[in-house]
Amino acid sequence: MIIESASNPLIKNIKKLKDKKYRKETGKYLIEGINLCLEFLENTPEFLDVVLATPEKADLVPEGFSVTLVSERVLESMGET
Repeated sequence: MIIESASNPLIKNIKKLKDKKYRKETGKYLIEGINLCLEFLENTPEFLDVVLATPEKADLVPEGFSVTLVSERVLESMGET
């Protein structure tokens, strides 16, 4: 299943991570970009909550991690860069 809607509850919660106050309250952060994400997965996987990827990029995620598939449009709507 691919999340196609930016109004999906998971996506809405992830978008809230753009707010510093929300990050401080939850102790969670949003990491963007394939290189940063792969480095994080390699070095600190115990802190992982969710991995989002488009179907085209899902194969880049190391084995053993659960990936939630999202459309490119949804992924772009979440990004800061």
